[in-house]
Amino acid sequence: MSESSEASNLKPHVEAWIEVDGQKLPKYGEETFTKEGSLVVSCWIASQPGKAFSICGERRNVTCISDVFVNGLRVKRTVHSNSHPDTWKLENTNDGRTCKNFEFSMVDLTDTGSTGGDLNIEEFGTIKIHYYRVKNIILKCERRGVKGYDVGPLDQPVRVDEKKKLVGFHSIALRAIAAEGSAKVWRCTCDRIDHNGSPWYTFLFKYRSIDYLQAEGIAPPPSDVKRQEFPPEASVPDDNNTDHLLMKLEDEEQHALETLERRQKKWHEHEEMCQKEDQEREEEFEKRRQEREERFDRERREKREQYEKERREREGRHLEERREMEERYEREKREREERDLEERHEREERYEKERVEREERHLKERQKRQAKLEELEEQYAEKAERGKWLRALRTQTSDRSRKRIRQETIPSALHSEVIEID
Repeated sequence: MSESSEASNLKPHVEAWIEVDGQKLPKYGEETFTKEGSLVVSCWIASQPGKAFSICGERRNVTCISDVFVNGLRVKRTVHSNSHPDTWKLENTNDGRTCKNFEFSMVDLTDTGSTGGDLNIEEFGTIKIHYYRVKNIILKCERRGVKGYDVGPLDQPVRVDEKKKLVGFHSIALRAIAAEGSAKVWRCTCDRIDHNGSPWYTFLFKYRSIDYLQAEGIAPPPSDVKRQEFPPEASVPDDNNTDHLLMKLEDEEQHALETLERRQKKWHEHEEMCQKEDQEREEEFEKRRQEREERFDRERREKREQYEKERREREGRHLEERREMEERYEREKREREERDLEERHEREERYEKERVEREERHLKERQKRQAKLEELEEQYAEKAERGKWLRALRTQTSDRSRKRIRQETIPSALHSEVIEID
């Protein structure tokens, strides 16, 4: 048993609760479930208007960061390390100028629409604590002004449209208790185990009036409450106690009326201040709007003048470029025509020269052919004359003459032949 108790004591653990007058408020309808990897503990608590409350927590064997949200607004972030106590309590918040306690307040119903900022139905009426596990914490102390949180919507009276039907809802108000000056501020650097938006533990407290919780069956009915307040052996209160209770109720009623009047007065002052601020803001806005319009008109005129100047310069530049282009085109055209004319002359001269050379060559060739033809004609004429002479010789010579010629020619041939033999 001792080993199991020691192991349970070493197990990481966190807790959270709400205190009023130093006492923990009872939790009704407590539920535990998992949402997006985060363990959520949800419950209901009974709120009493005009009562200040504290948000408390505890952690063991774990280094973590706690984020506290009231009606969806973050009012505090705290680092819990081994150098801090295991339990913590948050009784107030500050905006960097004043320190203000938390207290439950009434919600006024109206038919003119909601006031006090945009009302988030899902977050309104809740107190939420996120725990994130971290490691390797390094704390650095700086002396400067206290870092404030934007809790302006909590510092305004809440009026809810009756059409939203927020039955049993209470709100949370802030009551200034002291002015904040410069103090120590701890700057923390660490490594997150649970990333932002995925807390390790979430404690969700939904506060409503006790009548609403009893009517919905979340809290015990009034009979059970009375039975718990008066034990069986207790006797019925006498007249003196009744008178004392009546006087106490009257004092409480008077105190409540004075508180209501004080709040109404404060609310009227706040309304007048808001109207005055709105009027000043509207005047300032109108002045800035006129200045902005004048500046826009001046800038528009300057831009128009600059545009006209640039347009004129651009047109002049374009005209000059076009004139230069036309001159260059004319110059190139003349040069091209002159070049074409020279090329044509050169071509004609070359053609004429080639033609003359060709005619001379043809003339020479024709002369050569003519000379050759005459030579051939002479040769043909010689051959014709020789043939004619031979024919005449054949016709005039008789057979006897041919025989004699043959006889004369044969011995000479034999003689020549014999000579050749020798």
